Amino acid sequence: MAKMIGFMETLTTYGTWLQGDRRGYVKNGITLGANVQLEKSNEELLKHDKIMIPKSLRKTVENAILKEAE
Repeated sequence: MAKMIGFMETLTTYGTWLQGDRRGYVKNGITLGANVQLEKSNEELLKHDKIMIPKSLRKTVENAILKEAE
């Protein structure tokens, strides 16, 4: 078995990167481009408000992730 040399973690919060997003999105392993109508439709389906991490808390979140990774 190969030795792990590192890892990459990517995350978003609820409602901040929907299908159709201008940055593109992945569905079934295929990267797809922006689709304004699809993104708007998905926004309307959200059951809760989008969750944004305030800039003032981002360092705290980063530190917690790094601590757990140790």
